[in-house]
Amino acid sequence: MKFESISGKQRSRRSKSGLQAPAAVESLEVRSLMTVLSPTGTVRDATPTITWEAVDNATSYDLWVSDREQQTALFIQRNILITNFTPATDLNLGKTRTWVRANFADGSSSPWSLPTDFIVQVAPTVTGPVNPALSRLPTKLADTTPTITWTSPPGALRFEIYLSDQTSLTSKIITVKNLTPVLDADGFAQFDSNHEIIRQEVRSYELTDNLVMGSYRVFVRSLDDGGRLSPWSAAYNFEVAPPTVITRPTGVTFQNPPLLEWHAVAGATDYDVVLARAAAPNTPLYNLKFRTGTSYQIPRTLVDGDYVFWVRAHRRVTGRPETVGIWSLPSNFSTIRVPVITGPAGIESGDPNQRIVTDARPTVEWLRIDKAARYNIWVERANTKATYLRTTSSTNFYQFEQDIQPGKYMVWVQAVSTTGKMTGWSTPYSFEATGGVPIITFPVSGTNVIPIPDITWTPVPDAKSYDIWIAWVGEDFDYIRVSGIALTTFAPTDPLPTGTYRVWVRAVKSDGTVLPWSKPVNFTVALNDLEQPAGEVPELLAALLPTTSDVQADSVPDAAPKRSMDPGTSDVSADSGRMPSESIAMLSAPTVFSAMTPETEGFIQQLAEECMSVEWWMPQGTET
Repeated sequence: MKFESISGKQRSRRSKSGLQAPAAVESLEVRSLMTVLSPTGTVRDATPTITWEAVDNATSYDLWVSDREQQTALFIQRNILITNFTPATDLNLGKTRTWVRANFADGSSSPWSLPTDFIVQVAPTVTGPVNPALSRLPTKLADTTPTITWTSPPGALRFEIYLSDQTSLTSKIITVKNLTPVLDADGFAQFDSNHEIIRQEVRSYELTDNLVMGSYRVFVRSLDDGGRLSPWSAAYNFEVAPPTVITRPTGVTFQNPPLLEWHAVAGATDYDVVLARAAAPNTPLYNLKFRTGTSYQIPRTLVDGDYVFWVRAHRRVTGRPETVGIWSLPSNFSTIRVPVITGPAGIESGDPNQRIVTDARPTVEWLRIDKAARYNIWVERANTKATYLRTTSSTNFYQFEQDIQPGKYMVWVQAVSTTGKMTGWSTPYSFEATGGVPIITFPVSGTNVIPIPDITWTPVPDAKSYDIWIAWVGEDFDYIRVSGIALTTFAPTDPLPTGTYRVWVRAVKSDGTVLPWSKPVNFTVALNDLEQPAGEVPELLAALLPTTSDVQADSVPDAAPKRSMDPGTSDVSADSGRMPSESIAMLSAPTVFSAMTPETEGFIQQLAEECMSVEWWMPQGTET
């Protein structure tokens, strides 16, 4: 027979093989007595064993397998030493064509055999839906739009899903296209290097309509390129049994006895309800069955305390399997009717009894109480006689409407129900407010630091930026002034000279409001290798001289006094150019001793001239 070439693009939606199929070979005459023996007809195995007749004196065989409908080669297996071969991967669904030839010791090969066709028609295997959260009952689903999954050999044109509701005895068929385009993040089809659309095998389908509670059965079958349908898969059974969602009570509740409430589950006919003490959840106080509706009123007043309850749905239809739902998440509630204040939490201080709050307008928060219409808030400030604030809130939080002054505060909250009942006042909640003032966390006051320290402070809520002021005590009150710092850290650009420093930080809000300066922190920069103050040159020289018994001590007069370093009192306004601070003490130059002998005078003079000719040892701003 003769193979003719096929012009134009392939019809296949599959990935193309790089092999040249016999169908693409021009005018190839085939004359051979070799015959492929099996398989023939229709096979239910995607990896069938292909067998052929032995040829005398053959040393090996070559096998060529192609997709008959798509006219594309699937693979060529060369140098097979026996007269059969089993593919390692699944063949495409549909008609498959095979050829075989013999190879001989002199390097020659026989002509290819006559082609043998067979049809691969394998039913899919359904593998899902499954519930990974329930390993004991993986086919009991919480999801009402589950994803059906299956396995199948490649090359199907499409799949059909038969979904049967075993409770209501209804069914439908869903068609799913195979070999769909691979899409990018923007939803556009992707192309390969040959500008062909990249396609993918589809093996799952997420249902688009919500299933009601019940039992279901699913089958899947494939359709190949030749229009042949595979058998239906084996049945796969699953249950849609969503957990009930509880609505109330949660947290603290005014109601006692409480009304237990939950959302309806679609398809459910009744519910189980279990109520227990939170401390003994396995010992039910109420264990109710066949409850209809979506609520249950506890008939008797509960002892004040903590409780927990669960709800589970059922679907019962006469003559059909019962579906039992998944238990709801536990709902914890309390009949202790006193609000519990939880904030402001303040900054981390390491002391659980100390709450330092840097907010200019802190927010008081407390646990919500079920059925509360409003809350009364009472605020007292330490060391004051009058009540600082009494107000109400319809929510379980309250933010101060004005910036508060620094100091210690105590807060109480009381809930009022929709019927006018009131709880007792909460346990007092105390905190210390800085009034929107940051707290410098590094350096620690009185410590030595490196010449380029990382100065850090606590954040102030609502602050857009921060200003920092560093004074060089006894030298320059305005040594560093920087504004618009976005982070809560600052490091000088240049090393700080040896000396004592004082630092303040303040916050600036997004509306431009400038908050007060922080408390000052004093620190020192120790003598370092990068600088030697000019006043210490005599000490440097003296250290190089021999010790003699007739050394004379010459005291150096005190340095001239500089301008006052008093920045003002603590009553300076927040936006003042000066900061609240006590006065900064002035430093005098140290008293040093020189040692000079006639024998070393010339040497010292030369050393001094050489030292003055370089700048590495001199402090910034010193004139030579």
